[in-house]
Amino acid sequence: MAIITNKTLNNGLFLQGVYGRIDTISGYKGGLDFSLNFYVSRDHFIQGKGYIHQEMHHFIPDVGNRSENFIRQGYLYLKTLEEYERADDVWEEGQF
Repeated sequence: MAIITNKTLNNGLFLQGVYGRIDTISGYKGGLDFSLNFYVSRDHFIQGKGYIHQEMHHFIPDVGNRSENFIRQGYLYLKTLEEYERADDVWEEGQF
């Protein structure tokens, strides 16, 4: 899973339709930290090109027996943030 969104960086640069994905995640049941990396496009990511922007986020995961996996929970958390509530979901093969 990933997202497609428009993003304005702190330096004022506007990125239209960038591909964002959770690349690194660490933590424990009391809290998870993850990097949200943005690439020019999904193709650039697949080609192994570097990310153009990185953000760090934190959330407390649901660890119940029927909870979503923690990576999906990270995306669900992002969608609660005003900045990403309108981001389009990108489903990879076998994820829907």
